[in-house]
Amino acid sequence: MSVPIGLQYGKNPESILNQSQAKNSSGEIVGLQVQPGNTLALVGGDVRLDGARLRAAGGRVELGGLAELGIVGLFVDGNNLSLSYPASVHRADVLLSNGAQVDVSASGGGSIAVNSRKIDIVGGSGLLAGVREDRGAVDNTAGDVTLNATDAIALKLSSAIQNLVNNNTKGNSGNIKIAAQSLDISDRST
Repeated sequence: MSVPIGLQYGKNPESILNQSQAKNSSGEIVGLQVQPGNTLALVGGDVRLDGARLRAAGGRVELGGLAELGIVGLFVDGNNLSLSYPASVHRADVLLSNGAQVDVSASGGGSIAVNSRKIDIVGGSGLLAGVREDRGAVDNTAGDVTLNATDAIALKLSSAIQNLVNNNTKGNSGNIKIAAQSLDISDRST
């Protein structure tokens, strides 16, 4: 058996809508979750998280899509997958709304990548990476949060992109990397 080299999409890739707010055994809302250190990827046409939670503690979350026929490259590194999008193919949009959260924070590691035409993070939604409270060590470093939009990125209505080392914690935060034609941060967003 060979490892696939990519994800192939037809003329009209279908949208993905995630509204998961599933709870774990402690009653904490985790939504759609993978085992710590693994990758959770939502890739299709437009990707919408409406009040949803995605959790990949110390792992990787990839969000993105194509708007037309094309192949998204797939790279495997242990338990983590990363994707590459063809420059010549139009990308679809990514929307996080109504308090949607993507959380990869842990004692270290944990990265988020969003690749699309437009990225809208609105309505108290957020991308969260970093070292969680009471965890970590001096030499632990969180992964990066990378947003790559061929058009615009909007962060509105008390939404956030964070890569933090929380209180009572040791370690280093990762970077927040943003590439877009325009960036709009407004309405108490950070």
